[in-house]
Amino acid sequence: MALAIRFDGLISKGAVHDHADLARLGHVTRARATQIMNLLNLAPDIQEKILMLSRAASGTDSLSERCVAAEADWRRQLSLWAKVVDNTRRGLRRAKQLATRLRSRGQKATRTIARLLLIRPVCKIR
Repeated sequence: MALAIRFDGLISKGAVHDHADLARLGHVTRARATQIMNLLNLAPDIQEKILMLSRAASGTDSLSERCVAAEADWRRQLSLWAKVVDNTRRGLRRAKQLATRLRSRGQKATRTIARLLLIRPVCKIR
């Protein structure tokens, strides 16, 4: 979110011309630069919540906001955001439970298993 705000400022000041320039400077694809900029389409309340999230301890966060940002109606976005957060919390609980069960059996709890539990078809939440 902070990166999207920074990129928007660079475009506004004329430091870069478009998303393609941002992508080149950031060494990412144009599609990724567009995904980052699409965060600016989120309702202000959601943008604030994203900015206030604690940093992931390692790896990436499991929240997915892509389908929320694709929704134009801010009220609908807030409803979808609540579902994304709820699904993420449930996924984290399931991952912790599985890791505990595996450790109790003397097995390693791999990150891959935990990540599989966190994958959700967020776009299908309606």
